[in-house]
Amino acid sequence: MRQRLISVMFAAAVSATALFSFHTQAAVTLAGDLNCDGRVTVEDAVMSARLICEDPALSITPQGIENADCDADGLLCLLDVRSALCKASQIAPELPAETTTVSIGTTTAAATTTAKLPDTDPPVIVTVPNAPVYTQVGSLLVSPYPFTVTRNEEVTLHIIGRANTEYDINVYYSSGASAAKGLENQYTDSQGHTAWSWKIGGKTNSGEYHIDIIGGGEKTTLPFRVE
Repeated sequence: MRQRLISVMFAAAVSATALFSFHTQAAVTLAGDLNCDGRVTVEDAVMSARLICEDPALSITPQGIENADCDADGLLCLLDVRSALCKASQIAPELPAETTTVSIGTTTAAATTTAKLPDTDPPVIVTVPNAPVYTQVGSLLVSPYPFTVTRNEEVTLHIIGRANTEYDINVYYSSGASAAKGLENQYTDSQGHTAWSWKIGGKTNSGEYHIDIIGGGEKTTLPFRVE
């Protein structure tokens, strides 16, 4: 009887160990899997947007927060929402070029992100509440962009780049580089955010000009227009 009881207890211990191992394996890190269900879906992209916007109603585990850095660049920003959507729809994200010059067009940035799902499903629109509208230009996220300014206007330009990195901005007009106050070098914060504000001179000629932003070993050129 004693030998049989010992055998039953040993079998129960083995079963419990197997069950523990199963649950441990289920917690393996998966970039973009914020709800920790073992796959990356549009629901994870929505959670990523809510996490970035600090939604107090969001319920997420520490493992989910760790998985939120979908593109593994060390910071949480809208690029992680984009990466999660690409994974959910199995679209390979585009790699940014080191130096990119983009011409100003007539298309304005939209406040939504669209994930293209298989043809049998309608497209899903993910809206990030109260978030600025950023456009990816080279390796940076820029807001607003593209833009047109007027004489004597106060301009503020936001970027998201590398975290804790010094960025230099140079605004070029027909007369050369601007010496306006507010165009000093800036360091990004731990999330890669920084901004510059300066005033367009009252005697600036109308025309097409450009801005160079240099930091982290990369240069990004942003065209703009003065009317």
